[in-house]
Amino acid sequence: MIYIVLSVKNNPTLKNDIEEDINKIEENAFYNCIGLISVKLGNGLQTIDRNAFYYAYRLVYVYNTSSLKLNDFNVNYTDAAYVTVPVYNDLSGVKLSTDENGFTTYADGDEVILIDYMGEETDIVIPDGVTRIGRRAFHNYTTPVLLLSVTIPDSVKVIEEYAFNAHFKLKRVVCGTGLKEIHEQAFAECSKLENFTLNSVLERIGYDAFGYTPY
Repeated sequence: MIYIVLSVKNNPTLKNDIEEDINKIEENAFYNCIGLISVKLGNGLQTIDRNAFYYAYRLVYVYNTSSLKLNDFNVNYTDAAYVTVPVYNDLSGVKLSTDENGFTTYADGDEVILIDYMGEETDIVIPDGVTRIGRRAFHNYTTPVLLLSVTIPDSVKVIEEYAFNAHFKLKRVVCGTGLKEIHEQAFAECSKLENFTLNSVLERIGYDAFGYTPY
């Protein structure tokens, strides 16, 4: 059995039972499922075809209760689920939650990653305690609104790739004192960006982080 956790407006932790006693996930079964955040693999699963989760780029973890040894899988099985995404055999210490403002976070130990936003506000304040803003967390294709301003707390150390990509109405960003890294294309195509306040010394700015912006 596979359980899928999606960030869906008004039901941010929706779980779908795809089918009972699934023993195989075929090639491209979840191709381009950009709402897919986590997957539970049931104990009847025997085979996962290559690229089953291809381009499910916001998948943050896999919970494995099957007999498959996912850590031994060739990376070519999928570049979303098994290369960049951790695989757990138990979920102690792992927490996926959505607050009243529509921010979905994934906590694993001391790391708190903001992975999705399904709120309606266009001037947002990232919740204090978040340590990373995840890849494509606010990508234009997945958020319900186009942002106008973003305030980032001191707790955030990393803004991952494509985090705010293509928010072409975004005008103002204020970063906290803890920010160390801005990854590839994090603010690319934010063409109206006119005020970017940085309150820390960056250790890394990724390729094209501010591509097609006034910066």
